[in-house]
Amino acid sequence: MVTSPESPLVTIGRQSDVYRPLVFSGSTVISGLRTDTVGGTIEVGLDPDGRGGVPATYFTVDPVSPGALTSAAIESALAGARSAWRSSLGRQQGGSFVMDVRASTVPVEMFPAARIPGDPTDSSRDLTLTWLSQVGNTVTAEFSLAPKGVLPSNGNKALSPYLGKTWTVSYMVPTTGSDGRGQASEKSLSLLSLGTTRVAVGFYPVSNVSGVVNGLMPTDPGYAAAASVAAQAAGLIFNPPARATAAGAVRTVSAGRFDPAVSYGIVFTVGGNPATAATSYQRPGTAAGSQYRFRAFALSGGRSAVGIEASPTVTSRDFADLVVTLPTNARVRSRVG
Repeated sequence: MVTSPESPLVTIGRQSDVYRPLVFSGSTVISGLRTDTVGGTIEVGLDPDGRGGVPATYFTVDPVSPGALTSAAIESALAGARSAWRSSLGRQQGGSFVMDVRASTVPVEMFPAARIPGDPTDSSRDLTLTWLSQVGNTVTAEFSLAPKGVLPSNGNKALSPYLGKTWTVSYMVPTTGSDGRGQASEKSLSLLSLGTTRVAVGFYPVSNVSGVVNGLMPTDPGYAAAASVAAQAAGLIFNPPARATAAGAVRTVSAGRFDPAVSYGIVFTVGGNPATAATSYQRPGTAAGSQYRFRAFALSGGRSAVGIEASPTVTSRDFADLVVTLPTNARVRSRVG
């Protein structure tokens, strides 16, 4: 969920024409997600030094499905035009991966890296990082084959089909949440549900930037259940629209019970079953198929939304099971792990 602004787990380092690092203030598990529709696979990961001196860890990932959830689709749904949002259900957000970032000393810099599959010793297949941006727990990197759309110096003709294309990858870290301290704002939030999966969402107050609730850390057994209880006690459990169908429905609820002096984590349950509870403070496992369950989307006017993935594995990863738009004073942030 939330951190104080001074201590995010990951920030974008000082950028130049060559180096654009992610700066980590501690060890964590990071999840990557490809978000472009360019055909074919690429290899993506993080480079420990950005200079090729230490081999990067790469994962092969597929492109995003056409029609997958975007910020524009969320805003269109809020305005009443819901076709793009409806079509996003089941449209995967692209290939994903989970990896450890171990920081023996802090801060540690890691460089987003991508390459076209092929000979691992062929540096002409390395993609150029051209752009970085951050929204909450999500840092998005943009890559191209060559910054000026020309073949590498070795003239590898096999790479010609890749010229002029742009690939994007989102790197997600703990954790998504909201922070509305000391700011005036609208007093409502919207729940967008397609109704095929009944997801109830709640916000629970945390004691500190580590996400402690009722004395439990996010890694402790029973943490998700305690978060659900805390959200219920705070009166901050919100159910999806009662008659949501495949056509989609939007419900606007009061956010007046949020304390502007408190930070909150996000918890959700599926089908009213407490055993399915998952929170924004908990990290995914590193087993194959594990993934984060929350993704931040930037909306116009400084607003943000959180897409929730009900499945704990990458069988779906559309982040469209429930979309929650936050009040204008609520900010989605990453936190110290």
